[in-house]
Amino acid sequence: MMSMRPCILAFVSCLLSVNAFAQSEFRLSVVAEGLYHPVGMALLPDGAVLIAEAGGHGARSAGISLLLPDGNLGRLVSGLLSRPVDRNLISAPAIAVSPDGDTILIGIAGAGLYSLPSEVANRLPDVPYTPSDLSPRHTHRGKVFLLHPFDITFDGGGNAVVSDAAGNGLLREEDDGSLSYFHRFDALDNPIESGGRLEPLPTGIARHNDSTYVALFGGCPHVTGSGELVAIHGDGQQRNVVDGLNMPVDVAFDESGNLWILEFAALPARSDCFARFDTREASGRLSRINADGVLESIAEDLHFPAAVLPLPDGGLYISEAFSGRVLRLDRNVEPGPPHRYPSHDTRPATYATFADLDLALREVIEGLELSPYPGRELREPDSELTRLGRDLFFDPILSGDKDIACSTCHHPSFAMTDARVLPIGTGGHGLGETRTFRLLTNVSGDMGELPESTINPFVGTFVPRNSPTIINAALLNGQFWDSRIELADASESVTTPEDAINDLRMTDTLATQALFPIVSEVEMAGVTFGNYSPMVIRAALINRLQGNEDYAGRFAAVF
Repeated sequence: MMSMRPCILAFVSCLLSVNAFAQSEFRLSVVAEGLYHPVGMALLPDGAVLIAEAGGHGARSAGISLLLPDGNLGRLVSGLLSRPVDRNLISAPAIAVSPDGDTILIGIAGAGLYSLPSEVANRLPDVPYTPSDLSPRHTHRGKVFLLHPFDITFDGGGNAVVSDAAGNGLLREEDDGSLSYFHRFDALDNPIESGGRLEPLPTGIARHNDSTYVALFGGCPHVTGSGELVAIHGDGQQRNVVDGLNMPVDVAFDESGNLWILEFAALPARSDCFARFDTREASGRLSRINADGVLESIAEDLHFPAAVLPLPDGGLYISEAFSGRVLRLDRNVEPGPPHRYPSHDTRPATYATFADLDLALREVIEGLELSPYPGRELREPDSELTRLGRDLFFDPILSGDKDIACSTCHHPSFAMTDARVLPIGTGGHGLGETRTFRLLTNVSGDMGELPESTINPFVGTFVPRNSPTIINAALLNGQFWDSRIELADASESVTTPEDAINDLRMTDTLATQALFPIVSEVEMAGVTFGNYSPMVIRAALINRLQGNEDYAGRFAAVF
């Protein structure tokens, strides 16, 4: 198979920059501006465009905007969870429209897939829809948790296919509504370090004929020229299409069969992902592989482009994340005026300038009633209850295969972490940097099967998030890196991605958090529990503890 490196293609004949559009075959114009870090886009049957925005000016400032054919622009969905955008564009919602045009699919980081009927996008609502108006696409997760949906396409049967940038793989929505991985990507070669390997991080995806084309970002921190475009064929085989890319974030096919590739930016040799101050501004690039297989650089000097959307009339939309714009690429068509949010729309607050920083800080301290050593009044005295919790924390009895404890990834020897870039969960042996995969693992027999040793299916599979320290974690209103366990208001209950847990109306985020690693297949559920739903796993663990004479007695004494 031939690998096509953009930097060495002798036959590339069309190297057009944005500044040269007026004299070239193409023209670039601004069609929308004033957006809140636009990332993904999707086209509705009537020509309206959905724009996924990462937000960034508030905890729930992410959402979906709607650009109607008549030029009206505004929010369709608001209140989605947002993160600091400069370093986490990946937290923007993924967006797609089903092949029949009836359904809008929305992928939310750490929460899963949701939908809205497309008929709600016929006009701008008086008040934007909220997360409570979205319908969950899958009522049971099985063994899969969708961490970072980046892009959505559809297979030949119309089922959603999602790129999970944290899981390094592609998931498919099955007919029963569950999600399952059908392809995992191997680590990429580091082009500047012999023998070095990089996380693939799948981002943009597009379906064409019987193949799924996927942009592989090339690790975070990113290494120059480490990105790739690959194709997954119907038989599951993967082939390289283009390598040597810089931060590829999207791919798309137009109606003529041309394949478009969007690169976010050029940057220093090694840099954090999506960090605006590390990358070179106006260094993004749009390239095209035409029907003859020739790679052309169509537009350079783009300002942090994040998504490309081909249009039926031959034009393309390109979103620019940090400028808040949507551009249109045409063949020398006179542009119209750009569309903006209505002037009454709330804009992000700017930082004030303080003449006396000490005075300003004192006012903040008094206003928020801050104090030194926060939470010391919450410290539990030594008791049988705290000793019971301590012993369970260090006991592998809470894992499906009885081979990993909570303390394995949050150990006192490593500041309550595991001293690793990515954890080795169930099926591992040892602690810290010396932890390795076992060749065999054990089935416990809790679910009626005979206890036995079996080949470890988790060899080479890491927990996709770094283990954070749990020092003072009880003081946090949000648990996990993406705060998918959250207490937004002290008067309300904790919200989670699981309705059965939300129904318990829990008020302690740390206690709620403890209910989730035990049901994650790769973290603690293992072979024994991995094929069962979360509540079934928790019930099995309760039965296991009730069958343990020591723990049963201690629980009875405490409670």
